[in-house]
Amino acid sequence: MEVWSKSFELIPNCSPTRDDVAHLKNIMNGKNFLRKAYCIPKFIKKKLKNAEISIYEHALIRWNKRVGPHATAEELSTIIKQLIRLNRVCFAGDDYGYIDNDILFIYEWTGNKEISIVTFYGRISMNICLQNFPELRRYNKSKDVQLKLDLSAEDLKKQAFPIIPFRVIRYFINWKRYELSIYVINDEKISIFIEQGEGVNIVQILTEEDMLQTCKEYPEIEKYLYLDT
Repeated sequence: MEVWSKSFELIPNCSPTRDDVAHLKNIMNGKNFLRKAYCIPKFIKKKLKNAEISIYEHALIRWNKRVGPHATAEELSTIIKQLIRLNRVCFAGDDYGYIDNDILFIYEWTGNKEISIVTFYGRISMNICLQNFPELRRYNKSKDVQLKLDLSAEDLKKQAFPIIPFRVIRYFINWKRYELSIYVINDEKISIFIEQGEGVNIVQILTEEDMLQTCKEYPEIEKYLYLDT
């Protein structure tokens, strides 16, 4: 059995709620999040390893007007870097991508190991016009239309940061891939469990009791609950 286990840096004042975990679980349904090819094309996969993420000032302004909640450049850089490791940043085109299939951004390579976020267009969940970005970009260039993508102050306050688990364990058994993403909510652990294989793509939420049962079924992974590989 091959096991991959990593801890992640939690962002201050960004503690997830049960609703946040349930929302992320719904996003993951039907997507092969364990298969890096889904989110990261081969031509940039090698570059991404240990890449630094810089946030242009324009991008920070756009985040705080179009995406929310209010953030600093350092917070966004840390969050995006960790989301890339979690296969939750999809580089869909040569210069644009999505965070959690929702937040649309423009990027560029500013060094062999540095990605710079040029701007954020917004959240697809809040602006449906962003759903087909290539078509929107062509239309915007041909018509020279000024898009109204800023959110109201009220809507910005309702937004939440992409949640980060404190640990993720991936393991591979008999041609199946499994992932356990563990989150801490008010000192209680809750996780999203993914099982993928031929014709199988199951995503479910596990309680602490469920996680203990999983460890009983696969005792080899129990030690990795607190150990990096």
